[in-house]
Amino acid sequence: MKHSPTNHLGFEFVRISELPIHQAGELLQWIPRNLIQSIRIDSQVWKDCVPYADYDFWFDFHFVYQQNKAGDLEFEI
Repeated sequence: MKHSPTNHLGFEFVRISELPIHQAGELLQWIPRNLIQSIRIDSQVWKDCVPYADYDFWFDFHFVYQQNKAGDLEFEI
């Protein structure tokens, strides 16, 4: 299931730590490290934020494709 974005001062993002474990692991393997950003909200600093547009692209064109591809392999045996 696709995660909803968090919005802070007009910047939409997802936190990797809030994603389901299988999504978090696959996203970390795919995304360039320079896209993982730190965001300060009040006295907290979140160091695992990814712009929602990048997560959205990854989810639609990589994650879902990989899940469908894996499902297809199960039926080919």
